[in-house]
Amino acid sequence: MGMTLKDILILGTDFLKKKGVETPRLDCELMFAHALGLKRLDLYTKYNMPMAEKDLVPLRNALSRRVAGEPVAYIIGKKAFYGLTLDVGPGVLVPQPDTEVLVDKALDFMRKSGTATRVLDLCAGSGAIGLAIAVNNPDSRVTAIEIDDKALGFCSKNIQNLNMNDRIACLKGDLFQPLEAGQKFDVIVSNPPYIKDGDRDGLPAEVRAEPGRALFAGTDGMDIIRRIADEAGAFLNPGGLLCVEIGYADQVVSLIGLLRARGFDKCGQVDDLGHRPRAVSAIRI
Repeated sequence: MGMTLKDILILGTDFLKKKGVETPRLDCELMFAHALGLKRLDLYTKYNMPMAEKDLVPLRNALSRRVAGEPVAYIIGKKAFYGLTLDVGPGVLVPQPDTEVLVDKALDFMRKSGTATRVLDLCAGSGAIGLAIAVNNPDSRVTAIEIDDKALGFCSKNIQNLNMNDRIACLKGDLFQPLEAGQKFDVIVSNPPYIKDGDRDGLPAEVRAEPGRALFAGTDGMDIIRRIADEAGAFLNPGGLLCVEIGYADQVVSLIGLLRARGFDKCGQVDDLGHRPRAVSAIRI
């Protein structure tokens, strides 16, 4: 008797576990469902489905890519973020659940203000933050800026896939550079590069597989963050919100100090789902 889908799932999970993959079962389910053209739930409703040799080829390929350190999101070409399914792949940062707190912060601010509608998403990558805000606040208009061509391609594709072309403008450029002088926003959000250059070798293989340009920002990880703090005030309406993701507790202290020195008020730490410091938010006076 040949192997069933259940048998292959068990073998694949054991293989990834032995290779030290942190979430072997979840990774197998996501990769196998994609390779077989099934929904993840189908893996259980079709548990006893016989597997032909031709079915095993893409599964083996997916397992090989995973143990080589490639993120699951690159292998399946998709990543869930704030209820959206986004296209991702080599050359763009994989959106992470912890980044969703920036969306929460922006949406809460916009709801309470009642008038804030114009949003700027810097270092937009796949467009995850800006798209999540736009989808969940129909009154918002988002400008997404990204410097890298590959990432910009994913951003544009996700905007098109979600039919948001009339709500989001995707521009290529270095931070605020593509904007016209005097252009103002009610909310500026950003998940910039913030990892210290010296921490590169200690990162998991799947993180190192992501574009370094989107990860690393100098000896203290603050090179891009400092530029955002320096320039954001010129593009933010009085009373507007700035929310920037960080990666280290010491960056919270540094960024709050920078923003206070540049005329921002109500500067504070934003924690992620694991109660770790994830972002700094501030209001322009």
